[in-house]
Amino acid sequence: MGRNETRFAAVKSGAIDATLLLPRDVLQVGQSQGPVLADIGKEIQLIWSGAATSSKLLAENRGLAERFLTGAIKGREYARRFKEQIKPMDAASEAIYQLNPVTFHYNKAIDPTQTLDFGLIAEEVAEVDSELVGRNQKGEPESVRYEQINAMLLNEFLKEHRKVKTQTREIQEQQAAISKLKKEMASVVARFKDQDSKIEKMSAQMQISKCGRQIARNNP
Repeated sequence: MGRNETRFAAVKSGAIDATLLLPRDVLQVGQSQGPVLADIGKEIQLIWSGAATSSKLLAENRGLAERFLTGAIKGREYARRFKEQIKPMDAASEAIYQLNPVTFHYNKAIDPTQTLDFGLIAEEVAEVDSELVGRNQKGEPESVRYEQINAMLLNEFLKEHRKVKTQTREIQEQQAAISKLKKEMASVVARFKDQDSKIEKMSAQMQISKCGRQIARNNP
């Protein structure tokens, strides 16, 4: 949810219970005596190195914390053996063209610094595709599943890439055909010029022959 500074501020204010943090933010949590669920940056090279959470969440949800750490360390199950009904995304990813990226500032309850941020509005995303949002206990859209959107973006990129490759190949084929036609036309023009030259020579010879016959008739 938002930038690292925004997430850290939200944990400190109690607006959220837990978040992932970059190394410098984990250090800041420790300096402010905030509860750090785990700092695994030294053992595992990740783009983030720790998780901060509230003491209340840890006390009431030990099992949830354990599952979170297991998922963070192992990663999500992306292997084929964990999945069913696998099929190409095809046109399903075209929903992203209806999304409306915005700039915004979190309210002060979430981010006291109200740093400029970039992203999507969960309610608007839910209107486009309800599967792309996370909901709270009331069923209200609350978070955006950016990981799913990233996969959709990749699919659209690959579709466009394949289209460009096809168009490039067709253009190259057309250029090759045009080049061949130009060569053939040049050959035809050259043959016409050669024939014109021969015709001119024959005409000249015939004219000379005609003149010779006339001279012979005039001087018997």
